[in-house]
Amino acid sequence: MRWSGRTDSHVGAEMRQLLDQAEQLEMLADQKDGYPRLEALRYIEDLQREALALRGTVQHTQAVLARQ
Repeated sequence: MRWSGRTDSHVGAEMRQLLDQAEQLEMLADQKDGYPRLEALRYIEDLQREALALRGTVQHTQAVLARQ
């Protein structure tokens, strides 16, 4: 800031503008890639985590039953 001669308000305004542009670019990227596809990928990841947790539960249950 010192070197450019800009004031805090100018820098703050430019930062807000850059953040707004970043949000717009992120929205455009989601649209380009197809939001439904991204949502489906997130859903698949959730299902994979849930399946992994259930496998752990099944293994635990099998171990408990084997001891009984």
